[in-house]
Amino acid sequence: MNDAEAAPTAPTNVHDLPPELIGRAATYLDIRGGDFWKLFTFVAGRRDNIEKRIIKRVYLERNVQLILYVSDVYSVFPLEKARMIRLGEACRQWMEFNDDWRNSIKPYHGIDMPGMFADVELKAIRDEDVCSVLVMYCPSGHVGKPSILSASAYFSDDSPAFRRNAVVVGIDGRDVSGLDFEDVTRLLYEGHSTPTKLRLMTSGAAHIFLNPAVAIDLGLTEVLRYLIEDVEIDVNTQSYGGVVFNHRMPPIAHALVHPDPSAFQYLTSVSGLDANPVLLSFTGYERAFTLLHQLAFGDCLLDVTRIVTLLNRDEVDVDALHGRGHTPLHCIIARTGADVAMYDRAHLMLAKALLDAGASTDHVDLGFIPNRQGYNGMMLTLLEAADREERDDIIASLDRQKRRREV
Repeated sequence: MNDAEAAPTAPTNVHDLPPELIGRAATYLDIRGGDFWKLFTFVAGRRDNIEKRIIKRVYLERNVQLILYVSDVYSVFPLEKARMIRLGEACRQWMEFNDDWRNSIKPYHGIDMPGMFADVELKAIRDEDVCSVLVMYCPSGHVGKPSILSASAYFSDDSPAFRRNAVVVGIDGRDVSGLDFEDVTRLLYEGHSTPTKLRLMTSGAAHIFLNPAVAIDLGLTEVLRYLIEDVEIDVNTQSYGGVVFNHRMPPIAHALVHPDPSAFQYLTSVSGLDANPVLLSFTGYERAFTLLHQLAFGDCLLDVTRIVTLLNRDEVDVDALHGRGHTPLHCIIARTGADVAMYDRAHLMLAKALLDAGASTDHVDLGFIPNRQGYNGMMLTLLEAADREERDDIIASLDRQKRRREV
């Protein structure tokens, strides 16, 4: 063989690398760093669609880096709608190239995904130490799962470095990924006198795949379905927080305010759903504070068609009383006193939906139009008003009518 027929030399330009090698090289780069994005922007960006898909497949298969990155962004930054959609789409791409993702997040009897799980041995501990070892892992209030503190005194010497805030998903071979914090703590109390083998899941993956609120926030209805149907998380659980509600709220609350209706549609099809649950995060004199009371007091952007769907369910009492004896309709009116003109359109629509569903006005007094038919007409008129100035004029007119009646 002469020199002209010699084997081709190795590529001298990074752009000439085969797509498989580019994807593999990317797995060694930190996704948070500039080199990673340069590789994808300047190299992968010049490939055709088939080669880009190959690069993505090689990078994403059995690689949890992207999921951990999404979790970090979700936890740290205030998220607007557009960013939430992008993060959700990134997760869906990872799930597409890891179509066995359900098995990759099972604590036991699943497939081995590098960086997803680790096993540690918890040394024998005293009763009073259990809550020192277990903490509520809530970055920005988003997750309510038991996780492990980085306290080496409690662990064997070969404990993994990522145990800090790694979520407990298995205890002595038992899958506890669907249990609440209190239940997992109780199981550890029961075995506190002997060494306990724990299986830990990296918190970023648990953040995405074990929290129904986050699944809803990211538009991952397939993950929500998996958690309820396979992991058997209670459809009415109040152990999780998300973006709009960063404290413990039921999944239906998160789905009610999310732009994508698919999670709401799924939840309302699940047997056993309580569409207007009493909220456990409100205690003391506000006991019996329901989801409708929260929506009445809140500032959420609501889809009135979903509200109507809830109000039409048999289990929903539109005149439910909270601890102070107030109905949801009363709470809307009481937000700013009698000045209904100050209400935004969302609250006017919620009030109208409650009235249309038969809500009583017996305990609601604006000082004018005290009957139910009058409230309906007033709300409709205010909703049809073009702007706040027009609403002010309507209220002023109603006030003048009231004063003339009183003379």
